[in-house]
Amino acid sequence: LKNCLDIKKNKQINKCYYRIYFCRNKKIHYLFLHRLFFYWHHGYLPKLVDHKDTNPQNNKIENLRELNSKGNARNSNKKIRKNCSSKYKGVSKQRNKWVARIKDLNGKKDIRIGLFNEEDDAGQAVNNKIRELGLEEVSVLNDTPQERARRLSLFDNLEPITNLK
Repeated sequence: LKNCLDIKKNKQINKCYYRIYFCRNKKIHYLFLHRLFFYWHHGYLPKLVDHKDTNPQNNKIENLRELNSKGNARNSNKKIRKNCSSKYKGVSKQRNKWVARIKDLNGKKDIRIGLFNEEDDAGQAVNNKIRELGLEEVSVLNDTPQERARRLSLFDNLEPITNLK
């Protein structure tokens, strides 16, 4: 490390967090850059700093939040996990059907949503339950065809802005 201050990428589980390395008492230490940004903005350093959009390179302060480990697990992205029967979070295959379930707010109790013939329907049922419980802020919604259509419909019936100066 040059002059005992350097920034490097940390590659771990297909994610890339930036670390800042520094020397203190002739020892090399590091701190994740998003934690440093959180500290500079809020004046304290929580146990866990989370990226709302699950992108470890988006260190904008509005994308960082304090979260406990259960909330962080809820906000994880299904894409980085291997050996899953479904492409959607909260969905698994069981005897030719798709089971949709999520954990309660405390992360202790399973909430079974139902059995579905189609994987996409089960994924959307998980999204609907997350919304019903008000957990959108701490959860990653599944990217189902229904969800994509819902996002696009938000732009329906928009009126043009005519008086821009």
